Amino acid sequence: DTNATSTTPSFLLEYEFRARQQDQSELSVEMRYMPLATMLSFLFASGFILRFAHYWQSVRRSSGYIHPVVQTVGVSVLLQWGSQAFHLWHLAAFETDGVGRPTMDALGDFFF
Repeated sequence: DTNATSTTPSFLLEYEFRARQQDQSELSVEMRYMPLATMLSFLFASGFILRFAHYWQSVRRSSGYIHPVVQTVGVSVLLQWGSQAFHLWHLAAFETDGVGRPTMDALGDFFF
């Protein structure tokens, strides 16, 4: 911000601070176990989807009809699974480069 009466020049300084943990990870201490927690959540959701799909097929074969509430639960589980996949992708990248994939993080938040 320069003023017409000021003779002192002003400067804009931008900087970025990056610190690695002792294990060379870019994740902070409170985020250290997030990739593992996200992976476990993703695996659990994958198993649930497989089991849910099996029951879905058996009910559909026997009755020919899936209740709308069950359909809604199925869609919400798939959205949650997609969210975990996007978060996992972002965290895996963040752990190595300290930036991650902001688009994947945003999509994960959107589907959550």
